[in-house]
Amino acid sequence: MPVHVAAKLAALEAMYPTKSRTQLIGDLLWAAIAEVEKAFPALPGQSIGRDPDTHQEIFLEEVGPAAKYKTSAENYYREMEKELGNENPAKLSFY
Repeated sequence: MPVHVAAKLAALEAMYPTKSRTQLIGDLLWAAIAEVEKAFPALPGQSIGRDPDTHQEIFLEEVGPAAKYKTSAENYYREMEKELGNENPAKLSFY
């Protein structure tokens, strides 16, 4: 870990003494991943028509980087949960 990052992490540890270093790193990673998820472009896939009430176009599925990421993350999540003994994990949530 670069020294400047370690110093900032140490400062956070001092500010939040009830949290362990592992908890702080987990919180920071969670926040960073959430920002990355929000930045992925979500592209509409094949159109299947329009909503009769709102007249908005309805798409069969999402395509592009956001869809690829979500599918990949969901697959890894299910695999990891099964390794932990959970054969029927809940669906992974995204931003």
